[in-house]
Amino acid sequence: CPLIDELEFEALLGIDLRGIIQAVSEEYDRLKDEVRTQLSLGNMIVDSVENGISDFEASISKTEENMWIIPALLFVISVLSAISILGVVLAWKEKSGIRFQRSMSYGVLPLLILVSIACWMVVVVSSFGSMIGTGKSFSSFQLLNKTDDRFSLLTLVDLFYIVC
Repeated sequence: CPLIDELEFEALLGIDLRGIIQAVSEEYDRLKDEVRTQLSLGNMIVDSVENGISDFEASISKTEENMWIIPALLFVISVLSAISILGVVLAWKEKSGIRFQRSMSYGVLPLLILVSIACWMVVVVSSFGSMIGTGKSFSSFQLLNKTDDRFSLLTLVDLFYIVC
């Protein structure tokens, strides 16, 4: 206050105004540094989230490029299954020739088994990708080891038991 002398005012109240002002100033400077630190940490977190989102978008676009594989595998399995059913019906009616039986034994049935295994592998890989991509932890196991960012052997064994 300009009308009252500072020393007289301090004596009247019984407090040290300069000490209080100094303490408030020091606390303000400390809090300002803390806010700057927290803001830089927040900026780093936002940057890492943005990088994660861009990586996710890139992987989605790459997945969309290769989506034609799934319908192609399903079509091949359907055709091979239809031929196998035809072979069973012809064998049942005893109307299949030796050439047809050999093509079934050496061509169609092994291809059906191989394509079925390929479809199974696509399903397993996509389920692994879904589980790992979501980052969710399941009750029976944890996807990432807390000490380092590598997969633990226990996690892979648990995933194998769940898929199989």
